[in-house]
Amino acid sequence: MSSDLIATVFSRGKRYSIGRSSKASCSYFGGPGYDVVIEGPRYGPRRLHHILTFNHPQFGINAMQFGSCVSLYYGICFEGCELEWDRTATAAIRISKISPRKSGKEYPYFGYPDVLPYIPLEIIEEAEVSDSEIKDCTYNTGWEIDARHVYAVAYSSPNLGVSLFGPDSEVEIVFEYDTSRGRVRAASQTD
Repeated sequence: MSSDLIATVFSRGKRYSIGRSSKASCSYFGGPGYDVVIEGPRYGPRRLHHILTFNHPQFGINAMQFGSCVSLYYGICFEGCELEWDRTATAAIRISKISPRKSGKEYPYFGYPDVLPYIPLEIIEEAEVSDSEIKDCTYNTGWEIDARHVYAVAYSSPNLGVSLFGPDSEVEIVFEYDTSRGRVRAASQTD
């Protein structure tokens, strides 16, 4: 994996390698994310972290009933977090699953930031991809790959300005987005 790589997005038979952009972008890592109304079960005391926002047209995604961008969240401070939610509007989600519901006091490490650094993103490479290649990149999730869905993998990259899970960690955060239903699943896996 290139040290410039921050995330990979798989959509409609394409693999998009995503890296830091030198200019403002509708696709970005970290930052506060959009103001989103979050409904569903109680969890905490830590909040979910905004991991990625990516622009639909940029990745050939047609799900305009939920707005032109999709923001992806994850419970980094919830050890082994599994998260599922439905987009109910452009700026609203309803969590259907979060496990565990209680965040760790000092997980993943003491002093972990509430908001990850904002990094504008751009496509640094585009290539054809097979379902088996997507499966290889989401190996620890146990998910069946559906070519109609969008998959994103966020990496522990030195370009982030923060360690996602600790300095020695090779943990990746994996997302599956069903654009027809607005459903998102998220889990972590060790490289």
